[in-house]
Amino acid sequence: MKNQGKRLAALFLALAVAFGGLGLASLPLTRGAGSGNYLEAEELRLDDGFAIIETQVYPEWSEPDYTREDLQYEHYEFSRFQTAVKTFLREIGLDREDMAARPTKAADAATVEAALNSLLLEYDYITTLNSFIQYQYSQDITAEQVSDELTYSKTLALDVFNEMLEAMQGVQNNSVLGPVFDSVLGEAKAEDLRESVVLTPRQKTINDEITKLEQEFDKLGDSATGRKGEIYLALVKLRNEFAREEGYANYYEMDKDQTFGRDFDDADLQEYYAAVKSSLVPLYFVLAYSLNWDSIENFEFPAGESATDIVERYIGNLSSELGESYSYLLAKDLYTLGDSPNNEQVSYTISLPYFNSAMIFAYDYGDASNLSTLIHEFGHFNTAVRSTGDAFFSHSNIDLAEIHSQGLEVLFLPYSEEIYGSAASSIRNYTLLNLVWSILTGCLYNEFETYVYQTDNLTIADLDKKFRQLSTDYGTGSQTGQEWMFWHMYHAPLYYLSYTVSAMAAASLLPEMRRDWRGAVDKYLKLTSFGEERYPFRQALQEAGLPDIFEASSVAAVAGAITNFVASPLTLVPEEANANAPTPALSPAATSGRPTISLPEYGTTQTQDSQVPSPSASGGQTAPTTTPDSQTAPNTTPDSQTTAPDEDFSDEVWNGDSSLTLRDRLAMLPSVLRYIWSGEFWSDLFSALKNRPGDIA
Repeated sequence: MKNQGKRLAALFLALAVAFGGLGLASLPLTRGAGSGNYLEAEELRLDDGFAIIETQVYPEWSEPDYTREDLQYEHYEFSRFQTAVKTFLREIGLDREDMAARPTKAADAATVEAALNSLLLEYDYITTLNSFIQYQYSQDITAEQVSDELTYSKTLALDVFNEMLEAMQGVQNNSVLGPVFDSVLGEAKAEDLRESVVLTPRQKTINDEITKLEQEFDKLGDSATGRKGEIYLALVKLRNEFAREEGYANYYEMDKDQTFGRDFDDADLQEYYAAVKSSLVPLYFVLAYSLNWDSIENFEFPAGESATDIVERYIGNLSSELGESYSYLLAKDLYTLGDSPNNEQVSYTISLPYFNSAMIFAYDYGDASNLSTLIHEFGHFNTAVRSTGDAFFSHSNIDLAEIHSQGLEVLFLPYSEEIYGSAASSIRNYTLLNLVWSILTGCLYNEFETYVYQTDNLTIADLDKKFRQLSTDYGTGSQTGQEWMFWHMYHAPLYYLSYTVSAMAAASLLPEMRRDWRGAVDKYLKLTSFGEERYPFRQALQEAGLPDIFEASSVAAVAGAITNFVASPLTLVPEEANANAPTPALSPAATSGRPTISLPEYGTTQTQDSQVPSPSASGGQTAPTTTPDSQTAPNTTPDSQTTAPDEDFSDEVWNGDSSLTLRDRLAMLPSVLRYIWSGEFWSDLFSALKNRPGDIA
């Protein structure tokens, strides 16, 4: 089925929903043969009959032996790390003041490796402290002492990275120890270290200025749009200057070149944008009309239950290994629901490399979205705690990371009837709406930011005009032209691209879920078992058995699958959920590593050294191979997009407060009529008429 036909079918369905309502049939889930690494289900069953499904997809894992009480922040002086560097060099016979000199003692590979591991562990500790202070800041953005310490911590991180890089490159360039050091690092790490450069003094100053502006933005109220605009333009100017210090034309070019794991280019994105506009914009109207906002807003968790209880009830039915990670999250008290007015209005998962652990901070919206946020963030958490590797040489593939989170939300959809009862259809469609919203706004904001960072001398009026134009293109509408003034634009530039490509990849699980439920779960687990470093984005999808989302046919298939899910949602009952096809467990050799090491059944076996990317400061720490403040904080995956569809959108689409009134539905007609009167409508109609009726789904 071609894109035009899918789009036309979605439009016709939208009109039917607008004036007649849409009854959602609950169909039993078709049981597939199953293709995953599943063992026999245990006799142990959860409270409502859903069994724990034993899986062995991830490498063996022992949960870290740390509790919330162990995770304490302390002020760290730079001189302490300088001492650690001198100790490292002394143990291998070098002096910090003259690292080119002949070593004062012989140092074999074992000695060098032991000394290096101690230094890397100290670096992990500093990175983890940075995570702690970010976590504290999120709990009270008005605490001046914490804000000041966060600023200090970010500056410290840059100084530590430079000191670390200079010392390691000094050893690498030593004529005697260099070959030994390279053999310890491995070929890939050694090459990446050799190609890295330290930050310039101006780049360090720029990062300090960026941090101060970000914190000022955090404290501004909704009405301070003038100052918000000034801050944004100042941030764009600073980030472009940072990029020019490194030899790039602008920040966009630097981000494109340095973002890890992107095996797609601008041409691929342009084709993707066109396919999304063709197939997903009409579908957006479908979901907008089908929602019953009253049932969503009035939903309450059963008495005595919370979002954490509900996830616990079903997560083991997807995979016992996911259940293990979730039990660890709760047992160690690593989840915080921020319910204070002083909380930072963002949700994220932040890793703690020193402890091989992670934490979740979730802003409390006080409604059913707390559950979807927890599911989303747990997808990140599971990957984080099952990954290994030091912070200095690690990379985050943010595009894959968001599949780990959004894919888990998709897999929870068939449990909606069990979780939400009479509100299931509305909340399920709301989840699908959020998925479509992520796809549309991910494209919209990436186009917007690409324009911003590549265009000189912009004014706030220029930004508003461009945003209105793109909002029209993607059907989201704009009331003020300033809906772009939210957290990600200031703290995580160019991050929104990850939301659209990952949401599209997550949505590609929907057709598989209908064909083979356990097969879909297996593909998700397989993808997450790769971690974020083994494969670039498109290759990871291919290795996991998922389609190439940059193909227009894949985008159209996703639109059709979402439309089908609205019309005929899959509903899991215990008998279907507990069905699985046993397959042999992985061999001991395959499970002895970690997600950063290729497992034989997932692809070509590789050595660990060949997979480690270039060294970088962790997460938000700006380093030669990373972008400045590209994330919330070190090792942070920022989520809970500020402009959710029920918060910031145009009256042309829906009001977001309750079910659409007739007046609201009529308000949408201009957008629909513009499409009908356009040349695209007649092209779509002609294409649709050439297809069999059964093809329109």
